[in-house]
Amino acid sequence: MALLNKGLVEHLLRNSRQPYTAGWLLFVNSQPLMRSESLSDLNRFINKARAEAGLKPLITYYGSCEYAQMMPVEMLTVPEDTFLPRKFDAQYIEGISKAYARAPLEVNPLRVKITHHDGQIRLSVLDGTLRYIALMLAKKQGASIEAIPVVDIDDYR
Repeated sequence: MALLNKGLVEHLLRNSRQPYTAGWLLFVNSQPLMRSESLSDLNRFINKARAEAGLKPLITYYGSCEYAQMMPVEMLTVPEDTFLPRKFDAQYIEGISKAYARAPLEVNPLRVKITHHDGQIRLSVLDGTLRYIALMLAKKQGASIEAIPVVDIDDYR
């Protein structure tokens, strides 16, 4: 297991703000979307773009949260002003990372808000930053996780 330290966490968070380069995601950004877009609308639009690119659609999430939608991990970002505790429980994060690697649909959905960052549609993680770090740690360690369930923070209060 990778040694989880402040430098690695900062690296994972910085990487969340990098532009994505997958062709079908670039296609999603080239299309006009309505201001009142919801996660379910965005999910349908993403699946249409994936189909046009010859990719399988994202699976439908049937977990315990009725508002959750499956979204590509590449669309997640952590805002720069996100508060991170000075001390965090590395064992806790590594435990969640193992859970993501084993069964990503069983981890509680992240709470997000649809935003635009550097001209790209992004899903800003507003609740679940430690779970996001655990997800990125699992991917860094080789877990193949393409999409996870998320909920719009405004729909889940």
